[in-house]
Amino acid sequence: MVYDRILVPFDGSIPSKNALKEASELARQSKGTIFLLYVVQEIVLPPWSGRATTRKTMKEYEKEMYYAAKERASKLLEENAKKYDSVNIETQTLYGNTAEKILASIKSSKANLVVIGTTSRTGISKLVTLGSVARKVAEKSTCPVLLVH
Repeated sequence: MVYDRILVPFDGSIPSKNALKEASELARQSKGTIFLLYVVQEIVLPPWSGRATTRKTMKEYEKEMYYAAKERASKLLEENAKKYDSVNIETQTLYGNTAEKILASIKSSKANLVVIGTTSRTGISKLVTLGSVARKVAEKSTCPVLLVH
């Protein structure tokens, strides 16, 4: 099978950079497209017993943090995409639960492969966790998933 629509979840970590490198080689060979995705993890605020105006202030604060994180993420994606200028790369930044947004992006991008970085765990922790996001994506993906260290 030719993998020509490759989703790469990216967070700037070494494993995600390694995943992008691997995906770029696959995309170059297939003349395909990489969908480079950064998910800004949603902020879960504790229940607030304050007045309604306080909640609005917390929501505004959350919104400001999201926009600042999205701006940093967009710059990070663009910087890393430039390293692979021989490959067609589309970038996107989303907000929410990381694993859920990756799984939704598989469908919306019509990806036929996900290349995702994993942390280098050993022993029982490797079997149990694998990296909770990578594990969830690998378990629930509708297309093949390539795990890269």
